[in-house]
Amino acid sequence: MNWAAVEALGTWATAIVAGGGLLFVRLQLKQVERTIRGDVHERLTTESIEILKFLATNPESYSYFYEGKLLTKDDPNRVFVLYAAEITANYMEHVINQKGNMSEQDRKVWDHFVVDTCKLAPIVRTFLLERKEWYSPELIGIVEDVQKRAASTHP
Repeated sequence: MNWAAVEALGTWATAIVAGGGLLFVRLQLKQVERTIRGDVHERLTTESIEILKFLATNPESYSYFYEGKLLTKDDPNRVFVLYAAEITANYMEHVINQKGNMSEQDRKVWDHFVVDTCKLAPIVRTFLLERKEWYSPELIGIVEDVQKRAASTHP
């Protein structure tokens, strides 16, 4: 028996098994990544639905978050809208914090959500700009950019 050939065959067999193991680990990691991304998307969507349910308890709040209505000091919806603005701001912060766990496609969609919310809801912009230290620089940067554009189109 040629021991060199047996040794070479053993080396090749080890390499093949190791390569198969690495391939298996890579496939498992991809599956874990897909699971995490799916879980993040589901959690963000579920939270969004809960916020919408909360807003729907006061239908008058719709115009503050989707039509750009400004909140006055004597507005009968003032307290509700302020609470809703904080909930929305916290949710937007959560979206920003989860971006690393999203696919590129999902990141783009959620980025649009954050920017559009800032555009459509001056109360959310105001809330965030008055409490910059509570939120991430990324979110505040988005809000400031939207605020600048809003100011330049409505002097």
